[in-house]
Amino acid sequence: MGKKAVKTIVCLLIAAGLVVLDQWTKALAVANLQGTSGIVLIPGVFELQYVENTGIAFGLFSGSPVLFGIISSLIALIILFVIFNAPLKKRYIWVLITGTMLIAGSIGNLIDRLRLNYVIDFLYFSLIDFPVFNVADCYVTVATFVLAFLFLFIYKDEEFDVIFPFAKSKKTANPNRKVTIIPAKTNETEAAEVEAKAEEKAEEKAKEKADEKAETVEAETASVEAESMPKAAETATVETETASVEAESTETEKPVE
Repeated sequence: MGKKAVKTIVCLLIAAGLVVLDQWTKALAVANLQGTSGIVLIPGVFELQYVENTGIAFGLFSGSPVLFGIISSLIALIILFVIFNAPLKKRYIWVLITGTMLIAGSIGNLIDRLRLNYVIDFLYFSLIDFPVFNVADCYVTVATFVLAFLFLFIYKDEEFDVIFPFAKSKKTANPNRKVTIIPAKTNETEAAEVEAKAEEKAEEKAKEKADEKAETVEAETASVEAESMPKAAETATVETETASVEAESTETEKPVE
């Protein structure tokens, strides 16, 4: 089994654990909050209230649960594809974590829609009168904010292409950018250019080596000539002395008149 498959299975197992946690909290809400006025945990700030939500999230966009179920399923499949393709590196670990949370949130609410035709919500911030939500909504919200931060401030364009390979051809082009059309070169032309450059470099290296050898030969010749000059001088001196001795001996041999 490949590393991508193992990574994906691990993420799905973690997502399953998060889904179990979400469903457990909803079961507690049904058992303890349904039919009551709610439980105030922090007066004027936070409380628990049982709400049956037929919308997408936070009680918004109420409508067909089947349509929302289809949308949730498609989102989960896309995120699963991203998790499968995301590199197993430290820099991309948050993509795996947030992707796992998004899948868990989508599946957690999808189970409610398929089983009940509505989603159970029970968390309510009364301080800001925020729509009632659940644990699965928390997964989706936190993961979305983390991903937005990563893509806006951390990851570069080329890393975005690695994470979302299917979106490479869908990048928005800059209309003000000037595009220069360069004629495509054939493989033969490129190969010829590469060979020509290689030959030029080889010739340059050969010339450099030849120049180095010539300089070395000249230096050695000059050194030999310099060494032979004292010997020639000694030979000339010896010849001069020999000529002088011969001249003296010739004068000595002349008869006296």
